[in-house]
Amino acid sequence: MKGSPQNMTEELKSPDQNSLSNIGSFGIIPFEKFSPEHAFPVVTGSPPEVNKGKFVLRGYSAWFVLKSAIFLACVMVCFYQSVDFYKHYFTYPLTTGFTVINPKFYKIPAITFCVRSPFKLTKFCKKNPHFCQRPIDLEDFCLLYPFYCKDDISNLKIPKMGYFADLPSAELEYYIFQSFRNYKMNLETPLIFKPKLWNNSKYTVVENPFEQELKKSKFMRCLSYNLHLMSDKEPEIKEAETDEEGTLPIETFLIFAQMKDIFFPWAKDQVFFSVHSPYVPVNPLTEGDSLEPGFKYKVFVRLEEEHLQPSPYPTNCTDYLDLWKKNNRTGPRSQEMCKSLCYLSYTRKCFGCEKAKLILYDPKNLCPAHLKESDCPIDFNTEVQPCKRRCQPNCLKLKYHTRVVKIETHEKIFAKRDYITVDVSVRDTDVTVLTHNPLYGAWEVFSYVGGLIGCWLGMSVWTCFGIIEKKFRRAAEVIQIFRNQSRLSADEAISLKLQTY
Repeated sequence: MKGSPQNMTEELKSPDQNSLSNIGSFGIIPFEKFSPEHAFPVVTGSPPEVNKGKFVLRGYSAWFVLKSAIFLACVMVCFYQSVDFYKHYFTYPLTTGFTVINPKFYKIPAITFCVRSPFKLTKFCKKNPHFCQRPIDLEDFCLLYPFYCKDDISNLKIPKMGYFADLPSAELEYYIFQSFRNYKMNLETPLIFKPKLWNNSKYTVVENPFEQELKKSKFMRCLSYNLHLMSDKEPEIKEAETDEEGTLPIETFLIFAQMKDIFFPWAKDQVFFSVHSPYVPVNPLTEGDSLEPGFKYKVFVRLEEEHLQPSPYPTNCTDYLDLWKKNNRTGPRSQEMCKSLCYLSYTRKCFGCEKAKLILYDPKNLCPAHLKESDCPIDFNTEVQPCKRRCQPNCLKLKYHTRVVKIETHEKIFAKRDYITVDVSVRDTDVTVLTHNPLYGAWEVFSYVGGLIGCWLGMSVWTCFGIIEKKFRRAAEVIQIFRNQSRLSADEAISLKLQTY
C-alpha cells in the first residue's frame, strides 16, 4: 500500500537526491518534516534561489548607491573648497616676518646739512656794500638781536631785505638767486669737512616752505654726504667692527656758525640736518633736526630694512636697484626720487628749468621761485599725476632711525667761536629685517588642493568603503555557513528520530 508505514519508512531511508545534494552548500538547505495527518512528507524551508538572488542584488545596489553618494559628496566639497582656496590664492596674500641680523658690512646712511644763510653777513656787506645799510632802528635792533651788537656797532650793516632796512631790490633778489646756481661748495660753506669727505659729498638745494620775507628766493643751500640719488656710484659701506665703547663710528662733522654772520636776522634756526637713505631725497627743514651753535650732538643710528614683493602681490614694488644696473647705472634708485623726476620733467617742459620741490640734485638748472604751475600751458594733473602713479614702492627700503643727544660744550674754543659738532655713530649694529613673503608656495598649493590632503581624501573614501564592503561580505558568509551547519544538524536529528520511531 502506498500510504503504509513501511513505504513511509523507505521514503525516509531514501531521501530525495535533490535534497541531499544541497547539504553542505552555502544556501539555506530545505528539509522534510513528517506530518502525522498526512501519509506523505511536507517540505518546508527557505525561499527559492531566485528570490535569494534578487534579495542579494538589491542589497548590493543599495550599498553601491550609498557609497557613490558619499564619494560624490566628498568630491563636491573638495571642489568647493578648491574654488574657494583659488579665489583666496589669486589675491596673492603675504605673510610678514621679522629677523634680526648682524651684517659683516654696515650700510652707511646719507647725512644732509642745510644752512639758512646764503652768505656770511660780514663778507657779503664788505663785498656788496650797495646791498647793505645800517639798521633803521639800531637800538631796537640790538635789543632783539644782541649777538649782532657785541663788538663795535659803528660799522654794523645788514642786508636790504625789508627787515629793519629798505625793501630788497630786484637786483639783490637776482644776485641771491644766482648764488644758488653758482655755488662754490668748498669755499663758502660753513661746514668743515675732512678732505676725504669732499669726494663723497654733493651740493644740493631745497625749498624753504617757511620763508615768507624773501618772496622770490625761498631756497636753502645743503651739503649731502653719501647721497646717491642719480649717481653711478655705490653708497659707502663700513665693516661692522665696534670700538671699545661698543659703537661703530660713522663720521664727525664740524660746523662753524657764528651768530653775527647770520644773513637773515629774523631767522632763529640756521643749521638743519637729517640722516636718511642714500637713495631718498629729503628736506631737513621738515624731516630733520635743527642745530644750535655752541653744542655737541651725538647722533645714534639704527638701521631697519623692509623687503617687499613685486607685482602681482599687493605690495607691488619695483626693484629700482636692479633697473639702475640694467640701465647702465642711470636713473632713480627709489620711489621718492622717481616722483621727484616726474615733477622736474614737468618743469623742464614748462619753463626750461627745474624747480626744487623737494631737493634739487643739480642746482645749475634751478628755476626762480616766482614761477608757478599756473603759468604753465601743460596741465599739472595730466602730466605729473600719471607719472607719479607709475612710481611704485621700493622693493628694498632702508629706514634709518636716529636718537639725538644734545650736549652743551664747555670747551672755550667751541663756545666762543660758535662751533657745532655732530658725531654720528651706530650704537647697535644689529639690523632688523622686515620681510613680506608669499603665504602660499608651489608645495603648499599642491598639498592644500590636489596634493596630499585632496588625493588622500579622494582615494581613502573609496578605499575605506571598499574594505568595509569586503569585511561585511566575509562576515555575512561566515554567519551563513554557521546557520547552514546548525540547520543541517537539526535535519539529521529529525531523521534519526523518525528512523527510531
